[in-house]
Amino acid sequence: RYLRMEGKFYIKKHDEEISKHENIIFIFDDFDLRYHDTRKFGEIHIQDNDFVDVGVEATNITYEALK
Repeated sequence: RYLRMEGKFYIKKHDEEISKHENIIFIFDDFDLRYHDTRKFGEIHIQDNDFVDVGVEATNITYEALK
């Protein structure tokens, strides 16, 4: 992969303007998790839940907990 050339994740409020480099937005109840990648070298892999146990804690993330 490309060393240090991948994007970054940002936690933003729903009403914040979307940057042209925010390629993927995960929408939660009280915040957005946005993937910002100007060079588009980063990758995101979606896995089937049969192989990943995210646990209760990960499904109850709040904006306040991540600030």
